[in-house]
Amino acid sequence: MKPIYSHKLESGKFLPWIAHAQRVADRALAIVRSKQFEFPSFQREDVEDAIYLCALFHDFGKGTQYFQIYLKTAHRHDLSKAFVKAGLIANERLKDHSLLSGLCAFKVACESFSNKSKGIREQLAASIFLTCASHHGSLKSQGWVSETLTDGFENTTLEDLARMYETLDPQMFVLNFPSVSGSGRGFNAQVCEHLDFRKVAIEVRKTFTKIASTRTTFELNILTMFLYSILLESDKFWLVTGEKDSSILPYTLDERSVDVYRTQKFSNVPKTVLNDMRNMAYQEVGNTLSAITPQKVQTGGFWNLSLPTGMGKTLILADAGLKVANLMVKAGMRPKVIVALPFLSVIEQSYEEYAKILGSDNILKYHSLSDLGAGSMADGTDRDTIKFHADIWNKPFIVTTFDQLLYAFLSEKKAFASRFHNLFNAVVLLDEIQGVPYKAWTTFAEFVNLLCKIGKSHFIISSATCPDFEVPGTGHLVENPNRYYKKLKRTNLSIKKIKEPMDEDELLKFLDSLLVGHTGQSLLVILNTVRCAQKIYEELTERYLGRRVYSLTAALLPIHRAAIIAQVKEDIKNKGAPILIATQTVEAGVDLDFDATVRDIAPLDSIIQAAGRTNRNWGNPQRGVVYLVCVKSNEKLHAHAIYGRDSDGHSLEVDVTVDMLGQCKSDELEETKFLNLVQRYFNWLHTRAQKDTDAMALGQALRKLRFDLQTKTIKQMLRGEDEKTRIFLIHNQVSMELLERVKAAWESVQGERFKINQWELELLDARGGLAENTLGLYRWQFRILDINYVDSSRELFPYVDVTDNRHIYDFDIAESAGIGFRYNQSQSSPSQIIF
Repeated sequence: MKPIYSHKLESGKFLPWIAHAQRVADRALAIVRSKQFEFPSFQREDVEDAIYLCALFHDFGKGTQYFQIYLKTAHRHDLSKAFVKAGLIANERLKDHSLLSGLCAFKVACESFSNKSKGIREQLAASIFLTCASHHGSLKSQGWVSETLTDGFENTTLEDLARMYETLDPQMFVLNFPSVSGSGRGFNAQVCEHLDFRKVAIEVRKTFTKIASTRTTFELNILTMFLYSILLESDKFWLVTGEKDSSILPYTLDERSVDVYRTQKFSNVPKTVLNDMRNMAYQEVGNTLSAITPQKVQTGGFWNLSLPTGMGKTLILADAGLKVANLMVKAGMRPKVIVALPFLSVIEQSYEEYAKILGSDNILKYHSLSDLGAGSMADGTDRDTIKFHADIWNKPFIVTTFDQLLYAFLSEKKAFASRFHNLFNAVVLLDEIQGVPYKAWTTFAEFVNLLCKIGKSHFIISSATCPDFEVPGTGHLVENPNRYYKKLKRTNLSIKKIKEPMDEDELLKFLDSLLVGHTGQSLLVILNTVRCAQKIYEELTERYLGRRVYSLTAALLPIHRAAIIAQVKEDIKNKGAPILIATQTVEAGVDLDFDATVRDIAPLDSIIQAAGRTNRNWGNPQRGVVYLVCVKSNEKLHAHAIYGRDSDGHSLEVDVTVDMLGQCKSDELEETKFLNLVQRYFNWLHTRAQKDTDAMALGQALRKLRFDLQTKTIKQMLRGEDEKTRIFLIHNQVSMELLERVKAAWESVQGERFKINQWELELLDARGGLAENTLGLYRWQFRILDINYVDSSRELFPYVDVTDNRHIYDFDIAESAGIGFRYNQSQSSPSQIIF
């Protein structure tokens, strides 16, 4: 018989279809069998059979004559000629296989699960169809099914399917695979013979319409994303790694690691009220976790850790994660600990701490600019393997961003959804949880609650400003956080100035009044726009020549931001009274301790986080003051320009904050009042979210697997509407060498068969080092870069040579001084680069 192939390997040889299908099935079964789970509607053997069927049939459509010719045609431009030469239609679309595979898998599923009730059988078949049909792109939804499989007479998709189907090799129809779950089922391709695709299309559409009308929970969504993510990993596993052993090895993390680290680091710290509170909180959380029963561990859980800033939550959270993970290991699970944080600056700081505790070999730092290790870029020896293992989070301890985590289950995008199965049997630590957009709270809580029950996972949310997500059965690692707040007398919040918004000149006068009267005190100024922060920094640098003034904004390279933070810490330690002009990059998780702070108005949780950088370690018996101001330009508050996510450009969170603070009877609020104030604020937002159009649309989209129903995606809720691009900067010889390595990587993939997209190249490049030398800037900003500074001749992300061009990128490495990319001060817009 003529062999049927699935892939052309780098060696030039062809991989037999059956060999690939079996390898994918082996890996998929290894993943699913490594996890404990319990779906309310689907038995374990049903889920195992479903992923096995997906693995075996996801490439079924590659058995067409069209695909086999495509596989053996060296150059894409010769494909149409090759089709015609074989007596086929010259239509390149006919090489596609995913939809054909999905429809055949649907028919096999309907037959194989015939012993289940009609409702369960239909749901399993629908989930299998979406998984197979989507495995080369984003997860498809019911809307796509309705549009693609319409029974109109001019539906070219059905015509194409029929043409492809006619050329399916007869060998494909004799395939028959027995179940390996013990269910006694078989998966027989014979049911795919003599199909009428118009009838099949009607059957699939009716199935999805019925399911959508009766679905009330996220269960089918969780099942589909579980199958989809496992198939995505399994489909690439052997092809990328070359590893024939598909077994899943256990992880080992010592639950005593944090205890040992704390003993070594803090054994000689002085006895103070704050240190006693830190020890008390650490011990209380440990006692709570020690009381967890084996039954509770195996049923999953949603936990809350609410403590004031400066209480050592990073270590407490890490210890909680390790202790819960150890209990899960004893229950026979293979848990991963996943730490999600809102800002890159926080990730870098936390990663360094975790690496000291656990060792860097056990930790993966994963975000858009992560250093994944370059391998040998020029020849690509280890490039794909390194990237693949990072993308599937193949480490026991992951440090990532909210974006990466939330996209894993609130987005249909392939690059993110492929990690979803890692959320089964996981301990997920969400630090600074207030970073989750309030519009996503209801959907997040409902989805995670069910995910914890099904996947036997534990989510621990943590913050000094922790919203109540109202998840039934939430466990509290600290039973009464108010006990800790009541003891604190570190900070007062001054709200007098918010009653009269000020422009930038008036802000400078106010800062002058503070600095003249407090010459020996450190000052933090947090402003909402980069443009404003740069202007204030340059003005204060000229006015206070005897003081160290620093800028810390997103216009600076990560490597320079880290240098500034380190220098400011050193200045504070040496009583140097530095002045730091920053944006929100300094707010959450950055361990800095100033005598006083000025904060432009922002959502209340951000204000409380800013207060956490003031007298943080209680080294000053006098209360540090956080002065709230409202900075405006052209009668519009800067806060609305940054936090405005509503259609009118206003920020509901800012308006609510101003309103609540305006109702306060005193012009100064003590730290003991912070918890009650922020709880009232979150309760108001939670009530609003339940009626919000965007929030309800997000829930409907996930419940019905109809991502087209979203009025705002989770990405837009997190980061706004503006799309960003990467710009690589050359600021020294090391940067130049890194750029040359990226160019070499690009050249090395030019001859590869499959197109490498720009975003893939960004991940493919050496990440190691580029992370610190790369900025994400708004796409429309990039377009005004002078052409002399942009390499537009290749599909490489653009770079700017700033080695000798301080007017473009201003930074003095020796002094840790400068503003980075210079924003146009003559514009009211906070986002233009000048040259």
